[in-house]
Formats: sequence, C-alpha cells, structure tokens
Amino acid sequence: MKVNLFDFATKELSQDAFLLWLVSNADKHCQEDESLHKVAQSFVRALIGPYKKEIVSVKVEKQWKHIDVAFSVNDDVFVIIEDKAGACLHGDQLERYQNDAIERAVHEDRTLKCVYFNSKNPVAEELQVVNETGYFRLHRKDFLEILDDYTGKNAILIDYREWLHAIEDDSESYKTLPLSKWTVLAWQGFYEWLRNQIGDCNWNYAANQAGGVWWFQWNVGQIKGGLDFYLQFEHHPDKGVSRLCFKAYSESGMMQRVAPALRAAIESIRDANGWTEIEHVDRFRTNGTSCTIMCVQMEHLTEGGKIPLNTFHKKLARYEKIVDAVRSRVESALLDEKSVKEFLTGDVIQLLKSISGFEWKTKASKFALEDFDDGSIQYIPVHGRLPRKFSIHCIFQEPLMVDCQVGGCAANGDIPMPDDSKSWLSEHGKIRNGWSINEDQWWPIWRHIGGDHGITMDHETVVRLMSNGAYRKSIAEEIAKSVFDIFKVATR
Repeated sequence: MKVNLFDFATKELSQDAFLLWLVSNADKHCQEDESLHKVAQSFVRALIGPYKKEIVSVKVEKQWKHIDVAFSVNDDVFVIIEDKAGACLHGDQLERYQNDAIERAVHEDRTLKCVYFNSKNPVAEELQVVNETGYFRLHRKDFLEILDDYTGKNAILIDYREWLHAIEDDSESYKTLPLSKWTVLAWQGFYEWLRNQIGDCNWNYAANQAGGVWWFQWNVGQIKGGLDFYLQFEHHPDKGVSRLCFKAYSESGMMQRVAPALRAAIESIRDANGWTEIEHVDRFRTNGTSCTIMCVQMEHLTEGGKIPLNTFHKKLARYEKIVDAVRSRVESALLDEKSVKEFLTGDVIQLLKSISGFEWKTKASKFALEDFDDGSIQYIPVHGRLPRKFSIHCIFQEPLMVDCQVGGCAANGDIPMPDDSKSWLSEHGKIRNGWSINEDQWWPIWRHIGGDHGITMDHETVVRLMSNGAYRKSIAEEIAKSVFDIFKVATR
C-alpha cells in the first residue's frame, strides 16, 4: 500500500509550500526535470492569462504581507494566490490582500493578478466574495488537467496530484454512489451541483452542540413582519441523518405565533394530496429564531437508493410549490393591528350591544400583536342579570386565529353546569362557518376564564373575514348571538 505525503500534510501551509515549489520550477534556470518545468510554466501562464513573452524569471516570496503565495514573473507581472485547503475566508481578507498588492504593483509598474484556489469545496458565500473582489478562481479540475501533463517521476508532484484527484473523485461521487455511501465531500459536491442548477441559493456548514450540519438553503421568501420561510437540505454527519426541511427564521419575535400556522398549512396541503412523506419533526421548537416546521427524509427523494440527477428538479418542484403556497396563505392571514382591532371593537361588540341590550365598558384596552398573550380587549357589562365579573375578552391569539373568550366568577365559588347548558353545547358545539365551540372551552364560564379559549375562527374564516365585509358581518352576528345564548344559560 502506497503512503501519500499529503494524507499527513493536510494543512494550508503544506499546500502553500507545494504551490511555491511548483511556480519556482517555472523559472528558466529550473529545467533539471524538463516535464516538471513545462508543467510549472503551464501553471503560471494559466494564472496570469494571455502573455506573449517568454517566462524567464520567477521569483517567489513567502508570506509577503501575510499572503499565502506571492511571486513575480519577469519584470512586469506580480501574482498573489489566496490558497485554502477547506478552510473559509475570514473578514475582508481578500480585499486587504488585494489592496496591498495593488499598491505594490502600481509602485513597481507591474500587471497584477489575484488568484483564489481551494483544494476542497468552497461554500457558496465564499465564491460570492471571490467574484465580488475580482479574483480569478483556479478550479480544481483545471489545475488537475495541468498536473496530469506531468510525465516524470517526481514524488512530490505525483503525491499531490493523486491526493487532489482523490478529493475530486470523492466530491463527484454523488453522481454514482447510493446516498447511504456519501461522504461529506460528496455532500459538498452535490450542494455545488445544486447551486449551479438553482442559482439563487446558499450552502455552508454550521457547528452546533449536536455535532454540526451541512446545509443547503433556497427558495427563501419573507412573510410580512420579518419571518423567512424556505427549504433546506440538512446533512448531520455525526447523527447519520439527512433530510429536506421546511424551515422558518425570524428575529422579530414572530416564531411562536407563526410557526404553528406554517405547520398547519403544510399539513393541510399534504393531507389533501396524499403526500405522506412530509412528516413532523421530533422536536418542534418555536422559542428561538430558527424552527424546523416539517421534513422529508432523503430516502424519499431517491430512486434505487441514488439521487436521480436528471429528474431531481421535478421532485423539488413539489416542495417549492408548497412553500410558495403556504407563504402566501399564511401571509394573507397575518392581520395588522388596525384590521383586528376594528373587527373586535366594531363588529362583535357593537352587535353584542344591540342583541343583548347591555351596556359595555372597556376595562383594558391594551392591544399588542408582538406580545399576543397580552393582546386583548376586555369588555364588562355595566348592568344586567349576568354573574359578577362576567366579561368577554376578544383576543388576537395567533396569526391564523381570532379568539373570543367568555369568563365569569360566581360570588360563592364554582357553579355546576346545568343540564340545559350541556344540551346547548351539544347542539352548538360543532364547527360552523369556520368557528367552533366545545364543552371544554366553554366550561370555564362557571369560573374564572384563565387561559382557556372560547370561539376560535380558523384560517379560512379569518382570511374571508378581513377581505369580505358581508361575510365579516355574518360571522360577527353568529359570535354575538352565541355569546348571548351562553349568557342566558348562565343567568338562569
């Protein structure tokens, strides 16, 4: 078994040394190994572009201005190479190196060439920086084509070439290997292939306590209020878990309100179409800035255990359409404060006044959509035959719900529920026109309401409510009539 030097010399400095050694052999006086000299000259010409002159002199400089590789060609070209062996750029590294090199090139009247080379697989964000700064990117495949022209026996070049070929082969193995056999390099190669297919996307590595994850993110769109909803592939090397996720991200405090609505909307589309591969996640956490809403295990996207590259975009189209539909559906139900307040204070309360004949006063008018637990308007009857402290709370509870709560506290503690109220609940406790009542929800009218809900309008009702004045009025009438019926039962 052959032992390769670069299986041990894996650091960036080792690659720096190889590149400095290789370009040094392009000098006219380094022709002891003729094939090595020709390869070195081809490499230098690939870096500097069209150049009609003979390459006579190549002078290398180690860590000039902390730059990995720097060298001069003849007396008129200066070249810098930012060389990576898998690590990522940090800060404004490329721009700082470029500015230092420009200053020198201008001072010495030389043409400047700035080069970026990563022997592994640079992430999308890094390639964007390379393009923005105007660096020439040396691709691994192009470098290998040059090295493959070497016909000599130099062990250093041969070892490096074999090592680089192994990286290339591993990165391309996603095309032929079953998904279960993919290495991290194969996942990186797959993500880079997807990037070229999709265009507007991003992929990278995120370290975390669970062992880290390689992710690929696309189809990002923002729901009004500041929440991103998108698709994301995830590969967790330490867990051996790979999946396609419906993800949400928000720094505006919307997650706890919106994430359940996103999940409900996906469930609705899934169930309507029989797409059973879309499943719940083990931990549905809405208390942070990021949340995995639902997921699809990667094996559902394979054919014979492999990713079908020729038709893969068709498989992804289903989930892209789901994201677009859910984003539109949820956003249409994210009601602004003015609309919700108008409904609660206008339609429902005004109708309650006209139906019940009671006068109502506002006890608390705090209304904050950001803090939905306190986002309520409470109304208390001034007079009438209602139990002491009996009141109605109209609350904007979720982005897809408007809740009307009824609560009361009897003077002598809890009052058992009469049979006729149970009958009323049995008759009316069904979903009607998008709102529902059940016995568990209405039971607290005999004691303090606490955190229980009364009438809840679902997504479709809320959407229609805010866009259709006639429908809005009819729903308000039903709510007011039902509340009044409960009042009558409670005061017997």
